[in-house]
Amino acid sequence: MKIQKIIVLSAFIAVLGFASCSNGSSSDGASETDFNSKQALKFDLTNAKAIASVEESSSRNIAARASSSNLNSPPIKILEDSSVASILSIPSNAQGNISEIEKIINTQDRSGNKYLYIVFNGSSWFGYNGEDGEYINVNLSQLICVYEDGSYKDILGSNNNSSNPDWIDPYLKEYIQTDLNGCLYFIKCTNNNVSICKYDPVSQKTSNLTAPLEGINYGKFQMSQDGTKIFVSGNRYNYSSSSYGNSAYFIRYIPVQFPEDFKNIYYSSESYANYGWVYQDSTDYFYYIQENKNKHGLYRIKTSTMEEEHFYKDKFISVNEEPEDNNYYSSDYYLKTESGNYISPYYYNQLYSTSNGIWAQPNSYYGSSKQFMKIVDNYGTYVGKTFDSVAPIGLYTYNDAFYFLNAILDSSGNETGAQNIYMFDTNSGKFENLFEKVPVELEIISYSAGNGKLYFSAVKGISLLNGTIDLETKEFTRLDTENKLTSIAAY
Repeated sequence: MKIQKIIVLSAFIAVLGFASCSNGSSSDGASETDFNSKQALKFDLTNAKAIASVEESSSRNIAARASSSNLNSPPIKILEDSSVASILSIPSNAQGNISEIEKIINTQDRSGNKYLYIVFNGSSWFGYNGEDGEYINVNLSQLICVYEDGSYKDILGSNNNSSNPDWIDPYLKEYIQTDLNGCLYFIKCTNNNVSICKYDPVSQKTSNLTAPLEGINYGKFQMSQDGTKIFVSGNRYNYSSSSYGNSAYFIRYIPVQFPEDFKNIYYSSESYANYGWVYQDSTDYFYYIQENKNKHGLYRIKTSTMEEEHFYKDKFISVNEEPEDNNYYSSDYYLKTESGNYISPYYYNQLYSTSNGIWAQPNSYYGSSKQFMKIVDNYGTYVGKTFDSVAPIGLYTYNDAFYFLNAILDSSGNETGAQNIYMFDTNSGKFENLFEKVPVELEIISYSAGNGKLYFSAVKGISLLNGTIDLETKEFTRLDTENKLTSIAAY
């Protein structure tokens, strides 16, 4: 059916939504749902290879926009043959506003069951007449889980009708993550308080993993793959004393079973904890970079004992023979690589964990070109190996590979506004331009890798181009949709 005919939109909200009246599964285990009993919306994920949200007004084809059908209605599923289809059904008499999708996350549990998590820009609502003539109002929070059978669960829905509903800060959406059991972890805001939360798709229960305390702000956080450990950086403001507004900055390890027994890996009222850090599941080591008057370089902590070591201290040298006390700068200490280059740890402000080790993404270098660096292997042994790279813009990880944008330059070395998408295989150490067979230079909007393909949406001038790249052959295939795909997730 045509979604445009069944939802009345405001001028600034796209039809990209879902809603919930009850749990995603019925109590008797039945997989079938209908509009007038369990749920107001239904999803069809059959044969989907990727899911994408669509900016409906973005079609560059006027005729296609005027005669829009299910194939151009958001959200959509991308099929094996690069055709697309709508995944959403809604009561024919529904009216309301449904917020646009900001993020799509696909995951599965150890048994192979798939879960699709949708993050919206804000809360949504719509209403429709039931079979008995009763008008039914549906409120939808920012976060839902869609199941393979087409049912769904509104994760934040328990507080959605209050004057102060739970919500997700837009700056914290990038840290939403999953574990090997398909559970979702996210930072929830309630009034002025924040807490790290877990959603279990099997029990359909949401639980707070940390207490929502006033004055606490969380930033980056990472869950261990088994979901038993939380690592989080943040700060705490003092609202109640004469030192109102003073901050303390921290990186914490929080055991999920005993959150009151958290440990501060780093804590300071003077220095902001803004350097790279990451947890390595295979060794139970937490690595972090610090540069202040007391610490400089790469450190690691064994979380089972909380013993800290200045990791490979001999690899760090001072380029200032007599640095002033209490005045260490990022240029004072450099990490020596296997090739003999010296790299400031300040510039490795993003660390990543793969199955083969800990990696650093560069921003800038001292006396060297753009490179990725493998710091340690999966056994925790120092490597210090660098790999020549093109300049990365952003980073997306999938199956031990890094995907990133690379700016296309003109003959004078200036950026043209177009980009290629590159892949760096951390196992082979090879870089590949995945766009080598794309016929035109494009400005990338969104992309995602999975099922042996790269899915992307891009623009060339006023024209849109959506496509797939075979990760083996690099063959390009155009997708059968005229609209801009604002978020894509391989399914």
